[in-house]
Amino acid sequence: MALELALNDVSFRIFEKLITPSDKSRALVLQSRSLELLRRHGITDALLQRGTAGTGARMYVNKKKTFEFTFDSLGFENTAFPTPLWISQADTEAVMSSHLESTYGVKIERGAVAEEIAQDESGVGVTIIKDGNSERLRCRYVVGCDGAHSTVRHAAGLSFDGAPYPQDFALCDAHLRWDESGDIDARPISAFLGPSGILALFPMEEGVVRLVASRPPKLLRDRGPESDPTLEDFEEIFRMMAPGEFKLYDPIWLASFRLHHRGANNYRNGRLFVAGDAAHIHSPAGGQGMNTGIQDAINLGWKLVHSISKERRGQEARKEWLDTYNEERHRVGMKLLEGTDRLFGYGSSTNFFWRIFRNLFATWILPWLLSNPKNRQSAFRFITELGIRYRLSSITRSSMGTQLVKGGDRAPDGKVTTPDGEEKWLLETCKGDRHHLILFSGVGAQCMEPEEMESISVRLADVFAGKDFGEVDIHRIYALDAGDELGLLDVKDKVHAAYGFDKPGYVFIRPDTYVACIDFGSHLDDLVDWLNVYCEK
Repeated sequence: MALELALNDVSFRIFEKLITPSDKSRALVLQSRSLELLRRHGITDALLQRGTAGTGARMYVNKKKTFEFTFDSLGFENTAFPTPLWISQADTEAVMSSHLESTYGVKIERGAVAEEIAQDESGVGVTIIKDGNSERLRCRYVVGCDGAHSTVRHAAGLSFDGAPYPQDFALCDAHLRWDESGDIDARPISAFLGPSGILALFPMEEGVVRLVASRPPKLLRDRGPESDPTLEDFEEIFRMMAPGEFKLYDPIWLASFRLHHRGANNYRNGRLFVAGDAAHIHSPAGGQGMNTGIQDAINLGWKLVHSISKERRGQEARKEWLDTYNEERHRVGMKLLEGTDRLFGYGSSTNFFWRIFRNLFATWILPWLLSNPKNRQSAFRFITELGIRYRLSSITRSSMGTQLVKGGDRAPDGKVTTPDGEEKWLLETCKGDRHHLILFSGVGAQCMEPEEMESISVRLADVFAGKDFGEVDIHRIYALDAGDELGLLDVKDKVHAAYGFDKPGYVFIRPDTYVACIDFGSHLDDLVDWLNVYCEK
């Protein structure tokens, strides 16, 4: 959230209750969609240097491997980040906060607590307590990214419905040598189903793994659900669940916990917003939590910028525009809760008969389903969050589009060549602080001439200049090397194909690289008409 506001030169203050950053890893993965969005801030290189690219996943049932797949086998080409990145939440936050300070001069104000949050029609009053001193602030908006016990959510009067899972769980970050693991730098995620429940193995830095297990009844009886596990406990669990010889040693973190699944009934009340764990908490199945929070913040961030910019000019910031944050992200959050709850419930159930069915399913049916490349790609799009879309949003034009891409979809990426011969990803050329209009020439005999493309660009630039949503960059993509000094070359027509354009077309992309409007070039006048509606929000 802070990076989105700073990118657009919006003044803000960011407070954190913790005096020092947490050294606990908590979340462990950045999904492909999060990496695409964070690239807009120029921090992906730093993240990639600290993390390790994921390679795939495998499952064991009663110590026997039932299936394994690699991300490379999916053939997913329309993203620069075809694999998840294994990186701790501590490292992710360190990269973000360092960029915030070094690029924008903004520091996180630590050891601060927000109290007495009260809003009215023109703003929000907040009392900040730090070092025993209080400060009363007056703000346009307050965004609570303050976790499951969110002060902002309580002040907004939002409910947080849900319940804890019945099982108790244990966590162990430790060094592992295991003769099944293969190349230590290329370990996949491993899931184990067995008599003691479920065990998951996640790679961390070299030689270190995270183990998460449902606590066997014997351990609960011996020491109780709130006692922390020991390394010996995890040795016993691993021995029961995993094949082969192993050595688990030098533990870094041992903890027990109870998972919850809860969601706010709304992500907004007036000038108060919630995002991340303040809006939704769920099981870690699929590695979605931190990523969903990042994408909440980016979705809200660029919309706040739009509203604040209008208020700065003395114009009315329409309520409907900021309502689209809840409209788009609440639906995503609810689907996430349903999906992870179902997946987690299936995997961790203690019911004897369900375990028999689950093990049969994981041994025979699941490998058969995942042998189909389309099923593997569907699962990949869900886990990496590349499949998230907002087709029902009131600020996307989903009624038109190609067979492949509609308004509200994530904008597909692809490689293009710049006029100076440099190869880049298309979305890499789209600055994160503005909208983008991309004109496609079409392919073959239907290809539009450069002169006509340039004329359209000039006409639309005049249209955008009279609208009220900030800067718009216009890009021209040619399927043939037509010699346009400002055009991008789609060498093998793959970008045209990704968007479904064989003849001339256009796509209007939001700052968060979702498609606002897409159609063929013959309907450009419809774009101009639709922009009037878009700007009224």
